[in-house]
Amino acid sequence: MSMSTNIIGVEPTTNVPHMFTGSKNVTCNGGVFQSANHIVNYSGQQPFQRGLDILQHHIAPGAFHNSAERFDPPRCYPNTREAIQAKIEAWVKERPENGDRLVLWMYGPAGVGKSAIAQSIAELCEALLAASFFFSRTTSGRSDSSRLVATIVWQLIMSIPEIRDTVLSSVERDPTILSRTPATQMKCLVVDPLNQVAKEILEQRPRFVIIDGLDECLPPRSQDDILNFLSTSLKRLNTPLYFLIASRPHQNIGNIFMSDSFNGTIQTLPLAYDYDQSQKDIRHFLISSFTKIRMEQPYLSKSWPNSSDLESIVKKSSGQFVYAATVMRYIDSGNHGHESRLSAILALSSSHNTDTPFAALDELYLQIFRAIGKGEIERVMEVLGAHICLNIRALDVLEEFFNYRPGELAHVLRTISALVFVPDKPSLNVTIYHASLPDFLLDRTRSQSFYVDPPKISLALVRRCIQGDQVRPSTAPDKMCYGDPLFRYARIYSECIHKSPNTEDLRNFLLEFNLWDKLPIQVSLLFHNDICTAGMNLLEKFQELCKDSDPGWTQIFEYHLGRIDRWIEQVFSLIPSDFQSPVITAFMIHTKFIIDRTHILLFEEILDSLGVDMEGAFDAVNNHVRIRTADFITFILQRISIIFGPEYEPIQPDFLSFSYFCAMAGSMRDKPVVVAEMEMSAFTIYLAAALHHCEESRPIFDVLKGDNLKRLASAQKRMISGIWASVFESDHPIDADFSHYMERCERVFKVHAEEDAATAPPMTDAMTAIERIHSSFKLKSRTQVD
Repeated sequence: MSMSTNIIGVEPTTNVPHMFTGSKNVTCNGGVFQSANHIVNYSGQQPFQRGLDILQHHIAPGAFHNSAERFDPPRCYPNTREAIQAKIEAWVKERPENGDRLVLWMYGPAGVGKSAIAQSIAELCEALLAASFFFSRTTSGRSDSSRLVATIVWQLIMSIPEIRDTVLSSVERDPTILSRTPATQMKCLVVDPLNQVAKEILEQRPRFVIIDGLDECLPPRSQDDILNFLSTSLKRLNTPLYFLIASRPHQNIGNIFMSDSFNGTIQTLPLAYDYDQSQKDIRHFLISSFTKIRMEQPYLSKSWPNSSDLESIVKKSSGQFVYAATVMRYIDSGNHGHESRLSAILALSSSHNTDTPFAALDELYLQIFRAIGKGEIERVMEVLGAHICLNIRALDVLEEFFNYRPGELAHVLRTISALVFVPDKPSLNVTIYHASLPDFLLDRTRSQSFYVDPPKISLALVRRCIQGDQVRPSTAPDKMCYGDPLFRYARIYSECIHKSPNTEDLRNFLLEFNLWDKLPIQVSLLFHNDICTAGMNLLEKFQELCKDSDPGWTQIFEYHLGRIDRWIEQVFSLIPSDFQSPVITAFMIHTKFIIDRTHILLFEEILDSLGVDMEGAFDAVNNHVRIRTADFITFILQRISIIFGPEYEPIQPDFLSFSYFCAMAGSMRDKPVVVAEMEMSAFTIYLAAALHHCEESRPIFDVLKGDNLKRLASAQKRMISGIWASVFESDHPIDADFSHYMERCERVFKVHAEEDAATAPPMTDAMTAIERIHSSFKLKSRTQVD
């Protein structure tokens, strides 16, 4: 029977962004949400729900101290690390004020139990805890700073409800705030809202924040950025937050903490120098663990192990809890053989790399891998390589990708159960217990014959993708979702190629197989998955390789472009024949006039107008996927002009194209990017819906009438909350909004006319058409009222 207590480990990963994902002790009584010791009153439909939804898409819920993703998190074993916990708890309960000791930096080398202490403090001081973020360099969403501030903000609006409306209204006004630098997010969403709350109120609210594993935030320069914006923020806050920050003692982190930036606000808590206490705690842990094993295994002697053997393990641990915890998991990894496994541990020497602080741990890891049979070690290392190098974690994905039968891989991985957690449910993640294992395997001098070589692993997985046809069309294309093998494998395939060395084998593979024939023709599925990220990774890799002097790469790139073009033709073949010409023409106009990502919303709306179910598709993905999807659609638009050619080429810029261009250009001058997207898209859909009033543009969209016009109007109303939504409300006075918009249009048109006199006549025609549309809608509105 294996030990269930996770003393030290790397947290599991399952990204399920939901308000209460993984929260413990959460109840809902009437209009009161109760989470841990924080009670926040809500009643009915809350204001700023859209802002809450936007914020939710940018958080990492797995970074919470009580998240399901991290279950069962490392925590201090009972009756260990008591002195350190008492020091931290006393600091927390002092609630530092006036800038004095607002940051407690707890540092120590790998394996001393920093995360376990941070977790225990989060649970001990839960009533005072405002937010937490546990970094993990091997976990998507928690390995960089992109979601740090948003995740902290999400927790702050729950623990300090007075800032909720201020924060969410800011997000609604400008959703791009969550795509800006963490420092900007911190000022706008934390410092400014908190400074608007009275001090006497804030003093009654939780203000303690934990950031664990700062050294696991990549790239390293982002660690500096985090500390710099925290330092600045602490100085700006009228009523301070206070932070427990845990990390390894990296030089860059220590230099900033010891600089003038944190002068007077920093208190340090080194763990490496508490050697005697660590030894006592490890001894207590070992005694308790061996007692538990003896109770579960009656055949073992009550005197096992003897005191000499116990002290030998204590000595080998050198104060590293990770060593002791790994030893006990290894000894307890089967229903028999405990004594022989203990003997193998005691026989280990630390002669290998004795000049490193991890000599004993390295020998322990080597012993565990050497004990695996020859027929099994290759399978184990293959899975570990995919897990470490490509972040493939879900047990069912690993099983399917490596062609295991259900339950078979779990049996294989039991040989390293001391090092990884293997879940009972196939949908859950295989989890490496501690970050020291990837460190060990990625260092050839330490892992020796068990070295994991990322380029070699990537190339091997490319071969598996192609020869095993792992990237294959779904058997139920109408029911594809994020978990579908097509999308999971496409991501693996593209990342493997992106990370593979430039070899002849890779070139041959790429001429044998391509991703594009496997893509779904249903374009809406691209928005529900990270397939566009996979596609852009490949395209960028091809473009990079084409710079090589080898003409073979150009041949490969052209081969894949041909496959992409064929897929695009299939996509447009789904459009009813009556609509193909105007839709293709519209996209070709975009190719000429929309030169950035602002066209992405229009792309979604046109698909919606043609009956493709796009409800919330693009809003439901994170910012990185949004950007990569926009890049991919940009690439598709560029290919459309090449594929369809002169037949659909607009002869000259007409009213519609100038409408696109002017709305986009005018909005981009003084509005945030997302606002520009919304306004340009709204204007375009408005014009498309009204084109039956405009003789100038009838040839292009003459077929857009009847039910399709209603869908266009519906899409416009759903997507846009700004000026043009009012056009479709018969009981709304639109004159004021229209006058304001006309003034803006005139200013924009005037600027363009001054820059290029040739544009003046078409722009004048556009103004005339807009006025005609407005008059028509006014007349229609009055008729409806009458």
